[in-house]
Amino acid sequence: MFALGYILDSAGASSTEVALVFGIYTLAYAMIAPLLGSASDARGRRLSVLLGAGSFALVATGLAAGIALAGPAQALQVALRGPLAGGSVKWFAYAGIALLALSNALFWPAFQARIGDRERDSEALGRAIRSFNIGWTSGKASGFLVAGLLFEAAPWACLPVSAVTGALVFLLVLVEPRGSPPDGDDGGEAKRPPQPSARPREVKLAYLQAGLVANFVLWGTVATLKGQAPKLGTAPAP
Repeated sequence: MFALGYILDSAGASSTEVALVFGIYTLAYAMIAPLLGSASDARGRRLSVLLGAGSFALVATGLAAGIALAGPAQALQVALRGPLAGGSVKWFAYAGIALLALSNALFWPAFQARIGDRERDSEALGRAIRSFNIGWTSGKASGFLVAGLLFEAAPWACLPVSAVTGALVFLLVLVEPRGSPPDGDDGGEAKRPPQPSARPREVKLAYLQAGLVANFVLWGTVATLKGQAPKLGTAPAP
């Protein structure tokens, strides 16, 4: 995600075209995730997580194989290689980011649902959700920082490293012990659903609505910053 915006910027894309990297990803994921989330509930969450991680690794590998990068980050030369030579880097990147959205829609809803499958009461579920969100947020923040440092040092390495990361996640899910608590596809005794809290329904609804608004605002802000970031280095001083 980080590298593709800067790659398009180096290829001469406009601000709107750079912003479409994150825009296409977000819109595609938002449309596909509800469908694939329901499918993972019906057909097995572990399979969905495996497919999502494997697909991510394959898409990142395809992007790394298809996009040739040369020179330092400040004067990056971008082209398509092999049978794609002479084609549009922009549309190749857009196709890749749309496929990454599909991969994430396979992975993310099923992965989150497995947290609920494995917790037996609301207290444990609360702790698991807190730990998950802290880990995810820290990982994403550090990931973008590492991506920025890596892109500055060796732009060509970002896409291969992302492919290796996807493969690592796939392997971690693949070797997961099968004796873990059931999640709708591993068999075993039926899980006990978490007990609902005693808070009034109106309070829960208000909390959900506030969370949705905050999430929308946050994603909009992040999307704007990601779209603008590659252009900031060339912007004239105020």
